[in-house]
Amino acid sequence: MKRTFTFLTYFFTLITISSEAQWNNSAWGSTLNGNASGSGGFVSIYSSLKSVDGGNFTAIKVPGTNYEIESVNVNALIAQVPLTKRLKAKAGEPFTIDVHTAGYAGTNFANPAPYLPFWNVDTSGIYTSTTNPKMPNGIGQSGDLTTFSEFFSWEQKTPLTYYAPGSVNYENYKKEFVFTKGSNTGYIVFRLEEREYEDIGFGGALPTTNSHTTVLLIPFVVEGPVEREIPILGVVTKPKIPHMVIHRPPGDMSTAFITSGQKTCRNFEETFQYENDLSGYASIKWGVKAEVGIIVTQELEAYVQATGSIGGGDVKIESSSKETCVETESTITMNSVDDGSQGGDLFIGYGFDAEYGFGNNLYIDTDFTVKYNKGIYLVQLNPVREFAWSESGIRGDMAANQLIAANTSLDSVQRTIAQNQVEAWQRVLALNDENKLAAKASTPIDGDKVIEGGEAFKGYSKSVDFTVVKGIETSSYFTGGIAVDFLAEYGGAGISGGVNFNTTNTFSEKTENTASNSTTIGYELKDGDIGDNIPIRIYRDPMFGTPVFDILSGARTSAPYEGGYQRDQPRLEIVGVSGNTTNINNVTLGSPATFKIKVCNDNSTEQRTYHLGFETQSNSGDLLVTANGSSGFNLGQVTVPANGCRVEEYQVNLSRRYATSEMSFSDLKFKLYPIEDTEIEASILANVSWATPPPPTLGPLPLENRDRFILLCQGVQDLTLTTTCTNGTVPHWYTSQVGGLEEGQGSPFVLTNIDPSIRTNYYVSCESDNYISPRVLFGRLYQSYEPTVDNLNLTGYTHFGYYVANETLEVSAYNNNTRLYPTAFRAGNSVTLLPGFETLGERGLFSAEIGGCP
Repeated sequence: MKRTFTFLTYFFTLITISSEAQWNNSAWGSTLNGNASGSGGFVSIYSSLKSVDGGNFTAIKVPGTNYEIESVNVNALIAQVPLTKRLKAKAGEPFTIDVHTAGYAGTNFANPAPYLPFWNVDTSGIYTSTTNPKMPNGIGQSGDLTTFSEFFSWEQKTPLTYYAPGSVNYENYKKEFVFTKGSNTGYIVFRLEEREYEDIGFGGALPTTNSHTTVLLIPFVVEGPVEREIPILGVVTKPKIPHMVIHRPPGDMSTAFITSGQKTCRNFEETFQYENDLSGYASIKWGVKAEVGIIVTQELEAYVQATGSIGGGDVKIESSSKETCVETESTITMNSVDDGSQGGDLFIGYGFDAEYGFGNNLYIDTDFTVKYNKGIYLVQLNPVREFAWSESGIRGDMAANQLIAANTSLDSVQRTIAQNQVEAWQRVLALNDENKLAAKASTPIDGDKVIEGGEAFKGYSKSVDFTVVKGIETSSYFTGGIAVDFLAEYGGAGISGGVNFNTTNTFSEKTENTASNSTTIGYELKDGDIGDNIPIRIYRDPMFGTPVFDILSGARTSAPYEGGYQRDQPRLEIVGVSGNTTNINNVTLGSPATFKIKVCNDNSTEQRTYHLGFETQSNSGDLLVTANGSSGFNLGQVTVPANGCRVEEYQVNLSRRYATSEMSFSDLKFKLYPIEDTEIEASILANVSWATPPPPTLGPLPLENRDRFILLCQGVQDLTLTTTCTNGTVPHWYTSQVGGLEEGQGSPFVLTNIDPSIRTNYYVSCESDNYISPRVLFGRLYQSYEPTVDNLNLTGYTHFGYYVANETLEVSAYNNNTRLYPTAFRAGNSVTLLPGFETLGERGLFSAEIGGCP
């Protein structure tokens, strides 16, 4: 609604408007009083704004005879007007001032008679400003002429009405203004010059010496940031949220599409609670990056933009501090089966990082007083994290972020940002379900329709519209030490040098004044399965404005199942087993594990075709699965009669593919399902195991010890290894526990020309064509510490190991055997332990015996 002010120049210097009168014949200027016809002139001021108290506003005539704007005492004049009667504007938002003037017409102004005077009103070109000779009008940010943000000229005047001589001619001057920052003493000051002209004939006119000048001032309270530029404090990470949701249409061959060149804009604001008593909210706004900070007041120029490819087309999202717009740059197509029968809605949006700063904001409270709060201002950092995902895509991203959030080896900031995204997705999905339920509880936007399986496409389209105001609350991580103190005051949680802070993104009605503000969602509705019948009712998503489809009772749908009667009802049975699990144990090596199944269909009226399959798992590559004349994971297609089972039984064979394959397999899943929808399935489980041969029985060592050291005297020699294998397996000998070349087969196995100084490990495995056991350590070579002599005397200090003499061995040495390896003393005739001998270590690790080299 426009608010008007009528200024009486002759009688008053301060006027408050009481109504929106069309015109007012009060005197305007002494030169128009007492003219020949007795009529006067006046000026009326209209605005797209209201006063602070929501009504008409007050303007002021500047008193005196010095009409230079630079000499106007702005503060003194503004002080005469109560705060409630000043016009209320918002920084960054345009508004209009429309000045209507009336001047005495001594002649027909449109077609003046020769040599008769007439009056004209002008706002520029007569007065010469000492500051700007061609701009006799100004707009100021506060009550000081030095704060002029610009001098201005009105748009070219336009005639409203021209009357006959002796009457009044009406003209108007109009202009759009924008204040760039908040102030309670903003103003617009301008001159009106009334001058007499005399017609000289032949279409010409000359001014006379008669003129009258009026200077007018309109006071303002401007809500918004009081600083023009603020410092950058840090970076904030905003989680992804959707700005458009397209709901999946029913019918397995249906598509939704948006043609290129369409654009819808709606009001959009991000707010946070700024008062601890929970009574107020402040906005998060966009600024423009300056050389050393953020310019906080150019809201119309500042925005975040995301562009991505969706369904073969391109979409662009632009969001400013006041609106968000979704525009298709090329046609987008969404297939109904893109995401199966569940969660196929398409979410389009973005997340981003931005530099931020704090600024003081002026605002008018509910009691019409000026108050201040802190505002947050952002400048986007590239790249924007745009997305166009179905519900399964969102859940996949949620799972990935949950892993990050739970990973305690990562820093707390990374985990916090991931957790913020998880919580945002949870709210988005819950809100989507809530929106669809609310839609289905509202009035349908069109008549009911029916999709018949196998019939041609049915076209349908609907424009996007919004019926409710709703918000998505998210948490964002702000870096920067200064941020912690401020944001923590308003409920933020400090985390590792930053703070996690809750904000709400609110989507509301369509915006006005956008070049194009209509988006139509088109649908081609079709189901490819003959016999499907899908009656639908169409509603509108109250938040995102797009159609929501509800499948009505009486529907019959096959895979993918979408509601109503489920035409695909597979069932699997294990022959001879009452439950859905069979256990087959101790299968002979080389033989398959076998069991039989029956395939059934619980649809009481229709035969159906299903697929029999085997579900892969981590070790299933070691199995060969055969059934129904097929092998592998897809075991073939089966047509099953209505309300029964096929007569024949299918034998399932499970065979180990390799000798190294595992010996047991658990929870092997076999399923019967329609190929179009794997979520509709019947399944059974099998647990199978083969009889495992015992491990090798190891033969004796040259000198027995618990750690299976092959203790030998020094020097090259032959070595015989023995072991026992069963169940048709044969010993195979290796020098490594896994991999490597085979040394030989059989038992006994003779190694020739062995050098015991080369410490070699020997392993044995029992093997056949059907089985290879894990390798077992037979022994490790270890030669004697000393060369073999007839008589050996050990004194001082000895290690663990093997000491041999041909005839006598005398020991007074301290034997340090703390490494838990064996120590063995051996001689052909005698081993004597003399005073001073001591050995450390566990019992059984030291031995002394009569005998020579093994």
